[in-house]
Amino acid sequence: MTPKSEYHRYIAQFGALPPDVTLGNIVMYSVSDGEYDGNQMAAEFSRLNLLPRFLPPPINPLDAFEKATKSLDNTRYAMNPPNAGSDYYAVILIREAARNKTKVVRHAIREIRDSKHAVLQYDQVAEFEYYKPVTRSGKVDYTSWRVRPSRTLMVAASAEEDAALHAMMAEFQRQMDRHLKTYDGQKIRTLFRDYLKYLNAITMKASVYFVHNTRSQELEALREFSQTLGVKGTEILCLPQADIPSLRQSVVESFEVQAFNDLMGIKAAVDKLRAARTGPISPAAFMKIKEQYDEVLLAANEHSRVLEVAQDTTSDAAMVALQAITDLGAEVAAGLAGGTP
Repeated sequence: MTPKSEYHRYIAQFGALPPDVTLGNIVMYSVSDGEYDGNQMAAEFSRLNLLPRFLPPPINPLDAFEKATKSLDNTRYAMNPPNAGSDYYAVILIREAARNKTKVVRHAIREIRDSKHAVLQYDQVAEFEYYKPVTRSGKVDYTSWRVRPSRTLMVAASAEEDAALHAMMAEFQRQMDRHLKTYDGQKIRTLFRDYLKYLNAITMKASVYFVHNTRSQELEALREFSQTLGVKGTEILCLPQADIPSLRQSVVESFEVQAFNDLMGIKAAVDKLRAARTGPISPAAFMKIKEQYDEVLLAANEHSRVLEVAQDTTSDAAMVALQAITDLGAEVAAGLAGGTP
């Protein structure tokens, strides 16, 4: 067989480039809105030995309430009041009426519009109340939340409107049940993005990443996880990147830009903390920024090692960030001692 045929045979068998010629993978992902089952995702994470800390947090019932009411916004139906002709329609608008420590209240407002979209009349047709969990004996009972939907326009203009409003109330309950049981697409986007960051992905451009082959096993597990979600259009696509000079240089340049921006972001965070303070800077605030600096430096060092590049481009930014962290630490220490740095 010719070398080209042998190469093609390897690709067909393993679906990837040979390890000794692979620099890593170009990674892209897409997420469709859908219903993602949390229990199923946890089971797949366990099966694939993925880190469970990247799974979405437990569903907050208030989030479900807000999404369920928002889904009703801009609902439209035919509206023919007596002696009004046939070119009128209704639009449901969801408006928040109250939000305090105990509850959130949203109203469904019906606007009657004519064929020129002018608003002729508006009335409240429904109210949705969410009662927050109560505190008993100093502890929050997270199971005590309640939702109360109710019709406030009891006499509709027609049997058709009555049916439309009944369907709206039923849709609220369906959406509430959905968002209490499943996650939406935004949570999956966050999962993918955060996990790729953990894999030390380099941002090549918006929504396009590079992951080095030292992380290929976990990346493949994450890609397989995306295929188990069962929502059309949600997937992670990995394109093997050959280790040739031009492609390697493209990855190195993207790494240098990302590392520079991250390090200068640390300097900006220090400046912002100093500008916003009203008194001594707390050790906790300092440690938060110091941990961010350590994470950025650790990621940069890993990329420098696996890509076999010097840190000439990022060394100046690293020194600037380090100096900012050092000065901030001295200021915090002086404040604790009751003096000035």
